Amino acid sequence: MAPPKVGEDKPAYVRAEINIDMGRLSDDVRRDWDALRPDDVVFLLAVRGYDEADGPASKRADAPLTDRYGLKALRTAEVVQILDKDGRVIRDPGQMRGMNSQRRRIHVKLDPVMYKVCK
Repeated sequence: MAPPKVGEDKPAYVRAEINIDMGRLSDDVRRDWDALRPDDVVFLLAVRGYDEADGPASKRADAPLTDRYGLKALRTAEVVQILDKDGRVIRDPGQMRGMNSQRRRIHVKLDPVMYKVCK
């Protein structure tokens, strides 16, 4: 996160890193993650888990979807670069096929306005 520009109250930019361990993912899901490229948009969701005995957080039919399914936050992010476990930039998604490494680091840009609103 960068300090706000003069006269603004939102950060100049917000960057984040997403770490993924793909060791337990199915081949189809792994291929989807390996197909990411810079400038792609990803959706980041934070969900609240619940005990199956208790059921969803709210069982009322008129409750908002966020309450019924435990959605705490939803953000979008733009992929800047994808790195392997050693921090080397992966430029070609085809390069990822057959890699022994099950870990990926994805650098993303977040919307500074929403970051300020939801912080």
